[in-house]
Amino acid sequence: MIARSPDSAAARHGTASFGNAQASLADHCRAVWSRLYSLGEQAPRLIGLTSSSREEGVTTVAVQLALAAADVASRHKVLLVDANLRFPAAHERLRSDRGPGLVEVVSGQIDWKDAIQPVAPTGVSLLAAGLTNGDLTTASDLVRCQELFRELISQFDVVLVDLPAVGDVGLTLPVVGNLDGTILVVEAERTASEDARRSAQLLSDAQARLLGVVLNKRREFLPRWLRR
Repeated sequence: MIARSPDSAAARHGTASFGNAQASLADHCRAVWSRLYSLGEQAPRLIGLTSSSREEGVTTVAVQLALAAADVASRHKVLLVDANLRFPAAHERLRSDRGPGLVEVVSGQIDWKDAIQPVAPTGVSLLAAGLTNGDLTTASDLVRCQELFRELISQFDVVLVDLPAVGDVGLTLPVVGNLDGTILVVEAERTASEDARRSAQLLSDAQARLLGVVLNKRREFLPRWLRR
């Protein structure tokens, strides 16, 4: 699976030189889910998203994939989990509360059912990062995270996990082997091919199933009608 999304500056302002940038990304994400859902029972349901380094647009892609998953199959229950605990942003994109969230659930302060935030009218629910900055890196934290993910996927049709960058300290490499698949987000014109390959290898070494790459913030130099 390979997808491409538009230039980041255009996306931040909601428009591109030739059409709406976020709409273009949403179209790509709907196409991705149409293809995944066509696999039936073999379709991955617990999916992580990560990148080689920070600020490559993982949260933007994760949010759009979550919205697209709910849009393509309206009866499906879709959950987005913000596991990027040092730099959480999913709650801002979905105009929700930062917590209580994942940190409080894993630490036993709150049941996960009480931390889930429905994001009306999208059909998506959010488990935000939580109110405390930090990492869940102890052995017991990782075990509880893996148990939590298994419980969540028993209650939701699709669970997307916004993970830290591969090179950052955090949950990414310890948990990816227990997911159905992982998507690597690569920022066009910034991420060196060697870095992307190194990240893919690290994911493979961690027993991750790499579903594909999203080429993010790709500049469009021609109007769509010229590229048809």
